[in-house]
Amino acid sequence: PYTTLFRSLVGDTAARAVADNQPAKFAGMECIQETGTHQTEYIGGICTSDGVKASIPIPDLDSFLVGFSPDTKVTGLNDIPPENRPPANTLLHLAFDTMIGICTLMIALGLWVLFVWWRRRALPKTVWFLRAVAISGAAAVLSLWCGWIVTEVGRQPWIVWHYMRTAEAVTPAH
Repeated sequence: PYTTLFRSLVGDTAARAVADNQPAKFAGMECIQETGTHQTEYIGGICTSDGVKASIPIPDLDSFLVGFSPDTKVTGLNDIPPENRPPANTLLHLAFDTMIGICTLMIALGLWVLFVWWRRRALPKTVWFLRAVAISGAAAVLSLWCGWIVTEVGRQPWIVWHYMRTAEAVTPAH
């Protein structure tokens, strides 16, 4: 549980760095259409130019997570030239949400194990505990894949941000 908690803190710090250094990637990850303060965090959903559809909105949370204040200004896709925006924002957003969701569930599982150990001085012995632990292994791999999608799709169309575009790396070799 400590490793998962540590990874989530590192991930939180990394997301803030992405918001500062790669605003197009962050706007794509969070489906932020318009630059501004009091940005809503969307859990799940489909990204459209009119906003996020079929999601769970949490007002002000995105701004708070980026700058610890709902008044934090977050760059939206409207301030990013279309040729510099990441493709497939819905894929990017859902991969990011899946990665964060799995991390949150694994932290909860770890806290539950610690609580039971503290109360009984033994690991839980229910079939649900064994199922959760078995699923957590596969979920960790899924989370890793989602993180890869966020990294690779989110950086497009750049190989190196503001240095080399993907199109510049393609060779004419057959």
